[in-house]
Amino acid sequence: MTKVKRLARIKTELRLNIAQKARLVRVFALNKFQHSARLFDDAFFCMFYIYIITNKNNTVLYTGVTNDLMRRMYEHKNKLLKGFASKYNLIKLVYFKDFPSAYEAICAEKVIKGWLIIKKIKLIKSTNPSFDDLSKDWY
Repeated sequence: MTKVKRLARIKTELRLNIAQKARLVRVFALNKFQHSARLFDDAFFCMFYIYIITNKNNTVLYTGVTNDLMRRMYEHKNKLLKGFASKYNLIKLVYFKDFPSAYEAICAEKVIKGWLIIKKIKLIKSTNPSFDDLSKDWY
């Protein structure tokens, strides 16, 4: 099996089994002049998320994208970053979805941001009908 095929197989296995992402993976990198083995952390194979947050009355919605959902929700809940979310007290995570690449997540975010609020509410209710805070047990 060639090194390129091994790399492709490793990437596929990591995408299918997220639990394995915590350990180091040996990646064989091909370069023009030599074949070398390198170790990469799981950050090399990270996931990206789109998320929708709202306030306690569910009257304002914000759609965002991140590569670390827990960190991002911590920032929103503690108002560490000034902006739309802190201005309107958006602290409830009501929807999220993961993607294997930043490009796919950003495209999905742009699509959702273009929707009317009614369509966004239908999306949220499809997975979270009571608008519960999905991040309430994270901290």
